[in-house]
Amino acid sequence: MKPKQIIVLGIILGVLLAGALFKSVIQKMDPRTVSGAQLDGGVAFDFEPGKIEKILIGRGAKAQPVELVKANGIWKVKSLWGAVADETRVAGFLEKLCGTRGELRATGKNFFADFGIGDADAFSIKLTGLQNTTLLDLKLGAKTAGSGGYFLRKAAGEEVYFTDMDMAELLGIFTTFSEAVPLSGYWADLVLFRIDRDRCLSVVTEHLSKEKGRTAILGIRREGTGGEPSKDPWRFIKAGDPKKVPDPDKVLRLLIAFNSVQAQSVVDPAGKEYGLDTPLLEIAVTEKERGETRLTVSPKNEKEDVYFVKASDRYGIFKLSAHYFQDLDMKDEQLLKESPAASEKLPKIP
Repeated sequence: MKPKQIIVLGIILGVLLAGALFKSVIQKMDPRTVSGAQLDGGVAFDFEPGKIEKILIGRGAKAQPVELVKANGIWKVKSLWGAVADETRVAGFLEKLCGTRGELRATGKNFFADFGIGDADAFSIKLTGLQNTTLLDLKLGAKTAGSGGYFLRKAAGEEVYFTDMDMAELLGIFTTFSEAVPLSGYWADLVLFRIDRDRCLSVVTEHLSKEKGRTAILGIRREGTGGEPSKDPWRFIKAGDPKKVPDPDKVLRLLIAFNSVQAQSVVDPAGKEYGLDTPLLEIAVTEKERGETRLTVSPKNEKEDVYFVKASDRYGIFKLSAHYFQDLDMKDEQLLKESPAASEKLPKIP
């Protein structure tokens, strides 16, 4: 390496170290970070994530709190009509919260206003276990320290702690933190399909209309040999030219596309204006052991540019952007080996 390059790299490293030092100094000089003389001590929120049965995330009386409950081992968003929760997101939240460490910054109720950590202003995080036993009860200050620091305290205590854990990201808050409220929709599982590609046995897509009834537009299945499904070749269900067979790469991309489609949000299942009583499309996916999962799609809501979707394997109704509809509305012809142009409509295998 040339001397000039070494000098340039040294300068870059120096700038990065200076930036990190500057951020640390700014946080420590923040008047809300240290009240009077800095106090000694710290706190660690140690609990067993596997023992948590309920999570409450709120903010005073500003909004309905997010309520997550575990039922038969499955997390659900009770505050969102009981929609299934994103298991990975909930697990990550508990794991990160369990590892949070805090440095003592102040003690006494007279300092609460400085940190926005009084009961009326603060965010609240409460974790309970079996028999409604409280395992953790926190208050999170609405005022931050610089761009990467937060303040918290135990609900029953007066000690205020500083942490550099990104609490906004942890709670799914991506707007101005001091003005935000927790949202139940952030915790919902919005993935419509979770197909095990190696266990998938068949995919059937039908258009529905009052005039024509059901019209199958896509139908493929494994030509089973009684062994492992992933080793069985794909065939079209519709009778036709036996030489025309599905391209296995295109089928793989189809299943990947199905798994990648996510809804915008969960909507009130008691609503009656979704059009699911006269659906436009149905997709039935059958997997070994798991059986059939059926997705029902409404006609397009032109006003909102969305479709409404119901999945047979869970409770609730989803709102799907019209942008993703084409990933579901696939036809036999797009899977043919003889149709190279069809591959342009399918996403590439990652």
